[in-house]
Amino acid sequence: MKKLVYTMFAVLFVTFATNAQEPAELAISQGIEALAKSKSSGEYTFALPSNVTKDDVAKSSKYYTHYFSVDFDANAHEAKINMVVNEAKNRYVIVRFLTSCGVRYITVDGTNVSISDFTSKYLQ
Repeated sequence: MKKLVYTMFAVLFVTFATNAQEPAELAISQGIEALAKSKSSGEYTFALPSNVTKDDVAKSSKYYTHYFSVDFDANAHEAKINMVVNEAKNRYVIVRFLTSCGVRYITVDGTNVSISDFTSKYLQ
């Protein structure tokens, strides 16, 4: 009986520890419709994890100025990305920026999508 209780405790602990780390890796998109519009307009908005600071965004975005500019609202934790040239190969660079900010998953209409799936489904 003790083994069962300890096993259940261990499973719950691992589950909570894993879920506790997820928000630090999670960005939120404005949804499928907004992503479709962004693809043609070249303007994307993402709510970044709460641990990302204005300095983090400035450090990460300075490498990608040939591809896009980033306006970061520190109060809302929103990064507004404006493409310089809106082409598929340039949109892929958005993923590098998000990854450098610690993002591993993006929420699209309530569903967490891995960064690689996000690239193939919403940036091509």
